[in-house]
Amino acid sequence: MDELDGLHPFGQANAEPVFGLRGVVLRYRPDVFKGVHFRFNVEDERGRRLFGVAWKMADRLPPHQTPLDLAVHLHWNHFNDRKLMQLELVDWRETVSEE
Repeated sequence: MDELDGLHPFGQANAEPVFGLRGVVLRYRPDVFKGVHFRFNVEDERGRRLFGVAWKMADRLPPHQTPLDLAVHLHWNHFNDRKLMQLELVDWRETVSEE
């Protein structure tokens, strides 16, 4: 995240990087808030939980317990004197098996 912070400021001539996560499973149903946004969390292979938010995407809730591919931006979330990495969802799809 420190290296990513060094790439700021993002704008027209310096697009914000989009990262891909493949085969991610949402263990729990996304939590809709304010009727238009949703929160979600995923766990990595070590069991570490990553938290995310999707702005104005509540009409496109991804299924839980299904492998998904996510496109995300990475941001710091400063809340209650804590600093946590947060995923900001750009788009998602169900994982397509590569056979």
